[in-house]
Amino acid sequence: MSLHQKISLLVRGPRTREDDYLRYMAEKDSLEEKLFAGEISSSEELNRRNAEIEREYKGKVHASDCHLFEDEKELYHFLRTYTPFGEETVRATVEHERAHYEAAKALGVQGQYGCWLLRQKENDRLVCFQAFVRFSNTVTLLREVLPTIVLAPEDPSSYDKKQANFCKS
Repeated sequence: MSLHQKISLLVRGPRTREDDYLRYMAEKDSLEEKLFAGEISSSEELNRRNAEIEREYKGKVHASDCHLFEDEKELYHFLRTYTPFGEETVRATVEHERAHYEAAKALGVQGQYGCWLLRQKENDRLVCFQAFVRFSNTVTLLREVLPTIVLAPEDPSSYDKKQANFCKS
């Protein structure tokens, strides 16, 4: 991240509201569920539906609020610098995401750490975040191993459990 980007982030804060992000992700998850269930049969249909979601959330979910990192140290530093959360919360978050990353790596799946900075729905001035590990392998491979990856942390989140369940169906 350049110095200009850092200053801009500190001054303006995130533009994406948490409630818009959650609805956006729910639609993306629904699309993924349909893909895994075989209800979407072609990459053209998947791309078309993805484009519809992107159009619907244009101006609400801002790509500039999504940050990707080379390693967990960068994620940790970013969270400590740009969020109001303390050492314990940030460390627990990074450990949780590390479990996903390491499980994926052990199964031959490429992963990358990331984090969305968001404005809380209750108060636009408060910042919250959603950390994640992004995977870049084929849908077929992911369907086979995703439950193992998402359930890797000692205490999987409700979102992790939901993803594991729709892979099994």
